[in-house]
This record gives sequence, C-alpha cells and structure tokens, in this order.
Amino acid sequence: MSTAPSPGSRACEQDMHRIELTQAPPHDIQEVRISAGLVTTLLFDSRIHPGRIELEAEEDFTVVEASGRLLMLIPSSRLAAGRRLRLSVRFEDGEAPVGATFILVMDPQRAERQVEVFRLRRAPESCQRELDAERARTEQLQAELEHLRTRTHQERNLERMALLKIPNEGGIIVRNLSKSITWNEKAVLAVRLLSYRDMHSKGSLVLQVELTLPRRDQPWRLDKAELSVQAKINKHYTPVWEAFTPSNNGLYLLMESEVPMANPNTLYKLTLTTQGGQQLIIGNIPIP
Repeated sequence: MSTAPSPGSRACEQDMHRIELTQAPPHDIQEVRISAGLVTTLLFDSRIHPGRIELEAEEDFTVVEASGRLLMLIPSSRLAAGRRLRLSVRFEDGEAPVGATFILVMDPQRAERQVEVFRLRRAPESCQRELDAERARTEQLQAELEHLRTRTHQERNLERMALLKIPNEGGIIVRNLSKSITWNEKAVLAVRLLSYRDMHSKGSLVLQVELTLPRRDQPWRLDKAELSVQAKINKHYTPVWEAFTPSNNGLYLLMESEVPMANPNTLYKLTLTTQGGQQLIIGNIPIP
C-alpha cells in the first residue's frame, strides 16, 4: 500500500544536499531522499550523458528529464515508502570518475529538492605521480615483451636447426641481414631476412625469409626461390631445399643453398616467384 502524503499535507523539503565524488575507488554510494509528486533536481558540475542514465523502476516515475548538467526526477505514488532504487549516470567529458551511482530512497516525510554533485579534482602533482608510475610500468612491460620476443626467436631458431639437421656445436653463425636490403614496398610491407651458416661446412647456407604482405583475399603462393650474385646474372645458386608457409598476410620461407664464403663486398639478390608468375626481388643482401 502506498504511504504517499495525504491530500492537504506535504513532505518536508530539506535544504540543498551537497555530494562530493572522489576519484579513487571504492566510491561511496550516496543516498538521495525523494517523495511522490515532488521534484528532486540533481545538479552536476559537468554535463551528463542523457543516453547513459540507468534508473531502476523508471516506469514508476512521472518525469525523468536530463539536460546538460541537470537531472529532474518526479516519482509517482506507485512507489511505496522505504523503496530503494538505484540510479547511475555517466559524464560526457570522460574524466575520472567517469560516472556516479546513487540510491534513491522513497521517504514521504522528507524530500531533497536540490542535490549538487561535485567531482573532486586531484592536484597536478598527484596526476603527475600517477603518470610517472604508469610510464615506468609501460617501460617495464615493453622490456619484458622484448625479452620474451628474443627468447622466442632463439627457441624457434634452435627448432629450425634441428629440422634442417645442421649441427649446433657452437659453429653456427647467425646474421640479421634485414637492415640494408631493398624490395618493392608497394607489394610487400616488411621483410625480415636471417642467414645461418655452418662453419663445419663452408658452403652450406640457410636463409630465413619472413614477409609481411598487404591483406588480400587469396594467400601469396610461392612457386620457387632463387639466389644469385647481384652483379653477375650468370651466377645463380638454386636452392637444394626449401619450405614455405603462406598465409593471408604473410609468408615464411626457409631455403638452403650451397653458397661459398665470398668477398665481404659481394651483394646477392633473392628472386621469389609466385604461382601466378609475379616476382619479388630482394636486393643488396650482404651474405656473410
């Protein structure tokens, strides 16, 4: 049964209620007392998002209107005394705290007609300390990520050596050749090129090629790979073993050729040919 005020009587109207929201969780949920038929206005220090208001039993309010920094509520007599309803709002500016939650308490004898809500801003020194802490944490995470990547590459390299049956007795020279190489950047976004040479077999060379390709509907299917001296067209080193794994946005290739130790100034080129006849030339390769 509703215990709304009888005709001729009015609920006691309280003076302005001030609520201060802290940025640090947990946030206290403040109570706001409302009465049937009486207007309660919440005045915020920032604009609230009219589409992000959540009010429990909203259908039992005759008025719920939000505009700018104001939220006006008029509960109906269908809400019984002592009923507790949850109200949540979100601020448009995105600053902390990003929202606020209140408990509306139906009280036929007392109604808070105006409630002012303020968000307590932190001092610049506090914001700077938090920013410095976040920056330090980001740098730590980046260092841990780089360490993980390095370890992962080392483990993958060991797996490839085992796959290729190259003896790993401290005689493997690994070089990253990616810095000086050239390629058609319109066809391929990025190229990573590594070389592995077995000191016990002067001519055995393994090239690891990783391509990052623009996204496309069909994967880039490789037909053959050929290594040659860049300055001498007639000197080719056809791979004796190759394996590649295509995907929609990349290609991974391992190839082994018999390339003798050469003059440090000798540059090579790698020609990759697709099943459709397209060619990608990776040049300026300084194979050790």
